[in-house]
Amino acid sequence: MSGRSLRLRRAVRVDYDLDYWIWTPIDGIVPGATATELAKNEALFQQLPRLDAIFVPGGDPGNNEPEDVMDYLAQLSTLLRTYFRDAEMWVSNQGFEHEQNDTFFDYLDNEAPTWLTGVVFGPWTKLSIQEERQWTPSQYPIRRYPDITHNLRSQFPQENFDRPFAHLLGREAIDPRPVASVTIHDLHAPSTIGYLAYSDGIHDDVNKNIWSMRSWASDMTVDTMLQEYSRFFFGPEVATDPKDGILALEDNWMHPALTTTGVDDTFAMWQLLESEPTDLSDNWR
Repeated sequence: MSGRSLRLRRAVRVDYDLDYWIWTPIDGIVPGATATELAKNEALFQQLPRLDAIFVPGGDPGNNEPEDVMDYLAQLSTLLRTYFRDAEMWVSNQGFEHEQNDTFFDYLDNEAPTWLTGVVFGPWTKLSIQEERQWTPSQYPIRRYPDITHNLRSQFPQENFDRPFAHLLGREAIDPRPVASVTIHDLHAPSTIGYLAYSDGIHDDVNKNIWSMRSWASDMTVDTMLQEYSRFFFGPEVATDPKDGILALEDNWMHPALTTTGVDDTFAMWQLLESEPTDLSDNWR
């Protein structure tokens, strides 16, 4: 390749036109605080060159009554579209108890707010995804906000997580769950129009990629997705199959800590991968 061709390739810029969202919770709606909160948001809007959507969780965090949340969002949506005419407004009913859910869905039925784009199904929603779709008026799409990052005390806790593992590792251990991720994704997909995942770090890196690939191509198998992940991040020349190591990690968490023999085998598999001639010792994955 000539130097000129190389320079031309480096100069190519790809614009994926990704949506830019803001997650902006309300810690507490108290008398006199609404104007302050709106002023904070307006100051932010004035600094942004682009904003496509705002997602306000009804709870987690926040401990607000649904009618207060919706009243505040009606004002926020007016302000938002002063600066970004086509920006979307999304809200979740996270943390709402049964009576609060009744109030929330009654509001959607009776008021039918045109400023609201859709409803988000997130952690600590007290309904199933099927109930959420049944109760949400049909004009409002539902978007998922899946917790792909926590092992326990979460929206999708680790199945059969043994107590010693849970106490030692806590909520945010390395937790590749490719098989479980596909199952959860496919269960919720028919009632929703996509997702924005809840992640707290790099420990759920496999899950991020699995969710993205499954959403992009719903016919991809777990093996195919893990093979693509492994080839991209570890290199096609690696002899030891990282795919099998990732599946083994998921399987390790599903057996009793006292009697399982899989942990040692999995550790040996990753040690072998680390010793590959391609020198993966500095690869954090």
